Amino acid sequence: MSEPPADAGPPEQPAPPDSDLATPMRDAVKPAPRPPRRAPRARRRWDRYDYIGAAIVAFLAALWVAHFSLPSLPPDNFPEANQPAGPN
Repeated sequence: MSEPPADAGPPEQPAPPDSDLATPMRDAVKPAPRPPRRAPRARRRWDRYDYIGAAIVAFLAALWVAHFSLPSLPPDNFPEANQPAGPN
């Protein structure tokens, strides 16, 4: 009786007849299906409230830009540096 060696491992399984040995994962690498294309929708015309909202957003953006671009006012409780010395 001849026994296989202990370190031989499991026996090899025969490949199915329709599989290609060069590309074993042929079915696992299929490209993802594309989502269905939507028909282009007609854009809705802006109404009065769209314009009001856009004006508010534009005003807030301009206020924010002015806040960060303009210099700050000088403090009121600090004497001027170039005043003449002595009593006024």
